[in-house]
Amino acid sequence: MAIAGQAADVFEAVDLRTLELRRSERIVLAVRQNKLAAAGLAIVVAALVLSLVVPLLYTVDPLKPSPDVSLQAPSGAHLLGTDTFGRDILSRILHATRLDFEIAFSVAGIALAVGTVLGAFAGYAGGIVDDVVMRIVDLMLSFPAFILALAITVMLGNRVLFVIAALAFAYTPYFVRLTRGEVLKLRDAEYADAARVVGNPPWRVAYRHVFPNSVAPAVVLGSIVLGWSILDASALGFLGIGIKPPTPEWGTMVADGSSNITTGQWWTWLFPGLAILLVVLSFNWIGDGLRNLLRSA
Repeated sequence: MAIAGQAADVFEAVDLRTLELRRSERIVLAVRQNKLAAAGLAIVVAALVLSLVVPLLYTVDPLKPSPDVSLQAPSGAHLLGTDTFGRDILSRILHATRLDFEIAFSVAGIALAVGTVLGAFAGYAGGIVDDVVMRIVDLMLSFPAFILALAITVMLGNRVLFVIAALAFAYTPYFVRLTRGEVLKLRDAEYADAARVVGNPPWRVAYRHVFPNSVAPAVVLGSIVLGWSILDASALGFLGIGIKPPTPEWGTMVADGSSNITTGQWWTWLFPGLAILLVVLSFNWIGDGLRNLLRSA
C-alpha cells in the first residue's frame, strides 16, 4: 500500500509538471505569434525613452516663438521643421509625448481601479446594490465616452487635471460592467463554494478568490483604454477644448498645423499626427497580445 501511495504521488507530480510545461509552451507560443504586440510594446517604450532622454540633449525650448524661422521645412537646424510661430516641432512633440502619456496612464489607472472595485462589489453583493450601480452605469453608457468627456471638460475647464478627470469618469463604466460580469460568473464557481464551505467569510471569499480572478479582462481593457485616452485627449485638443495652448500636445499641434495643409507646410501636421497614429495603434496591439496571452495561460 505504501509503495502504491508513493507511486500515485509520483504520477500526480508528473501530471502537474506536464500541465505546467504545456501551459508554459502555450504562453511562449502565444508570445511568438503576437509579433504586433511586441512591436507595439517596443514603440511605446521607445517613445517613453525618447521623451525623457532626448530633451536633455536637444535643449530647444518648445514654447519659445521665433518668427524669423517660422514654417521652415525639416533641416539640420530643426530636424522636423518649425510651426507657424517658429517653434521647433521635434521639441514640442517630445514634450507632448510626456503629457499625453501622463494623461493616458492616469485615465486608464483611475478608471481601472475605480471600475473594477465598483464592478466587483456590485456583482458579488447583488440585490439592490447591484441594481443601483448598474442603472447608473447604464445611464453613463448611453452617452459615447468622448461626448461625455467633452461635456465635462467644457463645464470644468481645459486644465490637464480636468481633462484626466473627465476621461476617467467617462471610461469607468466600461470597467464596472466588465468586472461585474466576470464576478457574476466566478462567485458561484467550485473553488468559491469550497472556500465558503471551510468557513471563510463572504468578504474573504470575494477578496482572496473571486476578485483576483476577475481582473484579467479589465487589464486587457485598460491597455486599450490607454490608446483611446490619447486619441480622445488629442481630439479635445484639436477641437480647442482640451489642453490649452501653447502647452505642447499632439492634438493641438495637429489643429495648429491643419491651417497649413493647403499651403504646403506638411510637416506642421504630419509628424504629430503620425505620433498619435503609432502610439494608439501600439496600445491596441498590446491589448490584443495581452488578450491572447491570457487565453493561452
